[in-house]
Amino acid sequence: MHHYIGHDYADDIRERYAEMGVAAVFEHLTEYMRLLEDAVDVVRQDIRLVNHDKGTPGKPIGIALDEYNPWYKTGDDPQCDDGLTEEYHLADSLLVAAYFGIFLRNADVLTLANMTQLVNALPAVVCESDGKGFYRQGISYVQELFAVSRGHTAIDVWADSPVREGSYYPSVPLLDVSASHDEASGEVLLYAVNRDAERPLSLEVACPAGPLAPHEVAMFGGGPLDAANTFAEPERITIRHRPADTGTPLVVPPATVIRVRLRPATAVWRKVTSSVPVRAWTVLPVARGGTE
Repeated sequence: MHHYIGHDYADDIRERYAEMGVAAVFEHLTEYMRLLEDAVDVVRQDIRLVNHDKGTPGKPIGIALDEYNPWYKTGDDPQCDDGLTEEYHLADSLLVAAYFGIFLRNADVLTLANMTQLVNALPAVVCESDGKGFYRQGISYVQELFAVSRGHTAIDVWADSPVREGSYYPSVPLLDVSASHDEASGEVLLYAVNRDAERPLSLEVACPAGPLAPHEVAMFGGGPLDAANTFAEPERITIRHRPADTGTPLVVPPATVIRVRLRPATAVWRKVTSSVPVRAWTVLPVARGGTE
């Protein structure tokens, strides 16, 4: 599968994005990202049907999304000096966050995804021709936020989110959530994208296995949708880290993606077995799991 949001037959806006404006394009494309998730679900059902017909239920067959990225401004865009390179702003970066949310929620079947054309047309890093300067585009910071979930187990999430009216779908959730679990540490990484460019959204987390407490928050965004890094301002949009305040609700600022590290809020005791030699003593270091 290939998917270039803004470049596909269903949402091709290359001829219209300049007159639409960044905010309208962002609303349009965040809604149409759902078409990709719908397509993944259709293929998932096809895989089950094929396995049933072949008598191989449960045979692992994955989906390869071998090319993806936002792509709709190259050519006539005044930001693209060479007429080819796409300059990504905050709104585009939040679309990439939507991609990663889809990958996590469908990790049972979406087993390969390649962000493509990163060298010439759709780069994560832009370099000067003389090699003296460079800057990271916003899409690379989104990669960094989600990369720490590598090797984790994707977990199902359900979100009760405010919505806005859509042009194709009846309603579009303003909060996009996904999560992963690290079995070694017991941590849960929760990702939340606030698609509302004007209003913050509160985040309340509940887990059937027990209460979770936020430990650290990393966030990207929060500025104008057209904010972008340049050679003059190479870190205008970047990741910011802060410790979580367990006494206050989590809030996702407008046009922002956050990653929250969650840990069990109560102690988890584990049985420890050790042998002690005759006429000897030993010391067992014991820590309470889930707390510091």
